Amino acid sequence: RTQSGNEGWIPTIYVEVSRRVTRDTLKSVLHVLKGLACDQKLCKVIVAMSNASTAFVQPNDRGRNQVLWLEDLTRAEAEEFLDKRKALVGIHAPLRDKVLGRTTCRASQLNALCCNLDEPPPGASAADIVTAFVNEDRLDAFHNLRGLLEDTNTVDFERLMQAMIDNGGSVTTTQAWFVNMATAAEEIHANQAIQLNVVTGVHSFNSAADAIAAEEELAVRRSRRAADAIAAAKEELAVRR
Repeated sequence: RTQSGNEGWIPTIYVEVSRRVTRDTLKSVLHVLKGLACDQKLCKVIVAMSNASTAFVQPNDRGRNQVLWLEDLTRAEAEEFLDKRKALVGIHAPLRDKVLGRTTCRASQLNALCCNLDEPPPGASAADIVTAFVNEDRLDAFHNLRGLLEDTNTVDFERLMQAMIDNGGSVTTTQAWFVNMATAAEEIHANQAIQLNVVTGVHSFNSAADAIAAEEELAVRRSRRAADAIAAAKEELAVRR
């Protein structure tokens, strides 16, 4: 303050939270930052969270903190991003639909794709690189999806996802009244197939790949249950005879 000549000046601390940080560690860090910024008023704090579920860890005190939610790129923004990187242009432009329509519009992942296209492996074409990118994203989507459906007992994620699919890909917290997302935050933190926008209160899939995987997986599960029900009915009928 003395050097700047502004006695009212205070520093700003920027904290970036990676996905590997545990919720308990994050709670401890936020508690310390709250003391510095809110209680002692020694600084301002900006906390960047890469995982949407970590937003449930922060204190529910809108009087002393403000949430700014950053969405993934829109389709138009993603197109502009690829244009600036000169990626998938000209004869390769049709490959964009394969990426943006079925995987993600997240800037970090698109940047990784562009880097691979800039320096392709020996003998790999743009189509090969895009196919590998799409397949990897699809495998990740099914892994996250099955983690939520099979490893979780606290929340009926299948019901939530079906409601999202039936409603065009998203539902509000009012429509999904049967879900306590604060309780489910730990499962979502580990298996990031869905997210809850804590500003608008809307549940949505993390990416197009997650939405496609959910639709396919839930259809398989419905068919399996129907087949099991038919088999059980036939067995019961045979016993009665």
